[in-house]
Amino acid sequence: MRIDQEFQIRSDDWSWQLLGHAETDLFVRIVSDRYDFSSMVFSDFRIHMAHGELIHRALDVVRSHFHGPAAGMQIKFLDIMPVAPGEVLDKEVLVARHDQIVDALRKHGAAHDYCVSNSILNYRAGKYETTVTTA
Repeated sequence: MRIDQEFQIRSDDWSWQLLGHAETDLFVRIVSDRYDFSSMVFSDFRIHMAHGELIHRALDVVRSHFHGPAAGMQIKFLDIMPVAPGEVLDKEVLVARHDQIVDALRKHGAAHDYCVSNSILNYRAGKYETTVTTA
């Protein structure tokens, strides 16, 4: 399904996906239940090459299909910086990706009556994830 020629939506048995045009490299995959009011899990949130307004519109599309992002949620972004075996992790890029995710939610929340009350960058099971709590 296409949305305003800007995004394509697809889903399978275990996830919902939003794709931007190839030049933006925007890709969002959500693996949580779309009817969950308290949490969301993004297994992919590839936004680092997209501009802020496109990210905001992508979150609006997500919000039109799910109950969030919204106030009172815990939102997890899994494996925010995949690293191939033997590849050296660039910690500055890792922190910048975490900050970009948090900033995107802060800006989106300002327009939709929620705010980021806490954010954590975790290392779990050999991967880095961002957990955001909203109020």
